[in-house]
Amino acid sequence: MKKMNHLKVFGIIMIIFTLLITIGYTMQRDTALLPARIITDAVSIVQRGYIGVVDRANGLITNINHLFRTYEENELLRAQMYNEQMIRLERDQLRAENDSLKELLETGETLTDNEKMMAGVIGRNLDQWQDFITINKGSQDDVEVDMAVLSREGYLIGRVIEVNQVSSRIQLINYQNTTSKVAAVINGKPDSIGGLLQGYDSVSNELVVTNIGRDVEVEEGDEVITSGLGGVIPSALLIGYVERVEISADGLTQTLYLSREGNFNNLDFVILISRRAVSADD
Repeated sequence: MKKMNHLKVFGIIMIIFTLLITIGYTMQRDTALLPARIITDAVSIVQRGYIGVVDRANGLITNINHLFRTYEENELLRAQMYNEQMIRLERDQLRAENDSLKELLETGETLTDNEKMMAGVIGRNLDQWQDFITINKGSQDDVEVDMAVLSREGYLIGRVIEVNQVSSRIQLINYQNTTSKVAAVINGKPDSIGGLLQGYDSVSNELVVTNIGRDVEVEEGDEVITSGLGGVIPSALLIGYVERVEISADGLTQTLYLSREGNFNNLDFVILISRRAVSADD
């Protein structure tokens, strides 16, 4: 039997011991570093989550700022559009008023024999649209009851029935319930004297003149004016033009239906004619 080599045994033991020490040290080191790694990993996860939340919050704030900025820009644009619309409407209104005043001046030149006054319409009741208007001239402007009232185109449209200090009320000739009549005559045909403007056909939008003699030759387009015989409305004021003629039921007279030019549903300016103006008696 061979003798055991003690040196080899000792070397093997030393190698095993060294390996055991190394393994033990390594295991001890890894065990010591495990909590640190856990903390580090946790911090890393929290940090990544925090960064994600912060990024999302920043993105949300940025989007909200963009929304507010867009809203403010829209409001600014809307305000600019509103201002431009208001300017356009004011411009159109001024143009319309300017045109109205031009027509008033042109009409006034044809009424040089009459005392005239221009006035603006300031009121008109919806339930009496075809009956009455209110103007911005009154007793302080020498307005009197029974003054004749013309449209800006020069047509007789009514008379003053009530005068206050700074305003007056006008009864339009379209008024259905009036008992007053306006003496009328066909211009250039003195045998038509005795005609009476006494009605309004709301269906056909025509004024009605009655009591024209059967023998009077009436043609479409004839001009009908005031005769001044009533003593209230001056003479030679334009009423309208003959649109059609009907013979009365008794066959003795003719009824004339008159048309007028102009928008009488949108009166803005009118002309007052004094009853002291030139009449047929003069």
